[in-house]
Amino acid sequence: MGDVVTTCSGAECPTCHYSNDMPPECLREHWQDLDCDRCGQALEYRGVQMPHTPWGYEIETRTVQMLDALYLPMKAVYFDQIMAGKKREEYRLATDFWAKRLVGKRYRRIVLTRGYPKGGGIPDVTRMSIVWNGMTRKTITHPHFGDAPVEVFAIDVRERLQP
Repeated sequence: MGDVVTTCSGAECPTCHYSNDMPPECLREHWQDLDCDRCGQALEYRGVQMPHTPWGYEIETRTVQMLDALYLPMKAVYFDQIMAGKKREEYRLATDFWAKRLVGKRYRRIVLTRGYPKGGGIPDVTRMSIVWNGMTRKTITHPHFGDAPVEVFAIDVRERLQP
C-alpha cells in the first residue's frame, strides 16, 4: 500500500478555473512553476501566509509566458564546470535587463554557449541544452561580481536535456 499524500487545493488556473491540488509543503513564499492539470497552462504559484486558513497559507496564482529557449552565453570556465556537473546554478545580476527575461517567464529549455561560438556552436562542445527548472532570486558574494554582496537571479542548470 502506498503512502497517503495530503494535498490542499487552491492553485486555481486563471484560464480554465480548475483548482490544482498540491502537497502543503509546496506552499512557500516564493514563486514556483506549475502546469495546470486540466488545460496545461503554464502557471506560477506561491503561498501567502494567512493564519486564519486551515493550512496557514492562501495560494496566489498567476499565468506565465511560455517561451522556447533562453540563450545564455558564458565564460569557458563556467561552461566547463556546468558540463562536468560541478556548477549547479548560473548567476545573472538582478537588473531590469534580466528581470524582463526571467520574471514571470518559463522556457522549454536553456541553451548555454561557451562564449559566442560561430554558427551557434557544436553540441556538447560549445553548446548544451538544459531543462528549464526555474530560477530564484538571492544575494551572493562571488569573485566575478566583486567583493560586495550582490542580488542575482540564480538559474538552475543541473539537468541536461536529453536529445
